[in-house]
Amino acid sequence: MVVVVNAQEAVLTGRKMKNKLYRWHTGYPGGLKERTAEWMKDRDPASLLREAVEGMLPKNKLRKARMRKLRIFPGEEHDFQDMPLEPLPMPPRNIKPKVPLVPLRDGFEPCNPEEYAKRMEIYGLAPPDAAK
Repeated sequence: MVVVVNAQEAVLTGRKMKNKLYRWHTGYPGGLKERTAEWMKDRDPASLLREAVEGMLPKNKLRKARMRKLRIFPGEEHDFQDMPLEPLPMPPRNIKPKVPLVPLRDGFEPCNPEEYAKRMEIYGLAPPDAAK
């Protein structure tokens, strides 16, 4: 099971709350229905996350079974209080530098040493202080 709590605190960036539309067709002529993300969040805060996760899953026969294992709760309280929940840490990001970073030669210093050391650490290159 995957348990998500505090779904009502999820936010969308920019103007997506008013502009993002969720559409479906009823099957009848003229039956195209659409709702904004703001309307869906006001009605059921878990519905936005449910739609997002369902859209990310592969469209095959396992999709429905996988969605049954997703439990989304709008607040702190949930049905799994007695079970120990294991927080899922985010995996490390694989950030590629926009410009190739090279270690500085001896005798050269960066203009902003703190920022340079931070970037070298993010990109997995050894900072100049660690080499000494």
